[in-house]
Amino acid sequence: MLQQQVLQQQVLQQQVLQQQVLQKQVLQQQMESVGPCWLSFVFRFLEKEAKTDICTVCKNFTFDELTADEEKSQNAKNEILERLKDAAAFYKVVITEAKIILRDPNAEED
Repeated sequence: MLQQQVLQQQVLQQQVLQQQVLQKQVLQQQMESVGPCWLSFVFRFLEKEAKTDICTVCKNFTFDELTADEEKSQNAKNEILERLKDAAAFYKVVITEAKIILRDPNAEED
């Protein structure tokens, strides 16, 4: 049972990372005028930071809390977003619009 929850949390973390990739694409479009080397470095930094932050936050909740408990799910999403904004602010990048979706990997897709 515990192994299944760990696996489900890993799948959930991957889905959140996919959302981060979409956010990264939006940032990239907004910052096309910035030098490509610097921009590439910032995106690699933010991607690494996002992975760490998502794993850290998700470890504080059970799979059911992340997918079924709306309040705890929202708390997790808010914490992830705040951590990403803090990391981005270090490089003077502002995240103005982001959507984090925590989905049950076993549920039917919409």
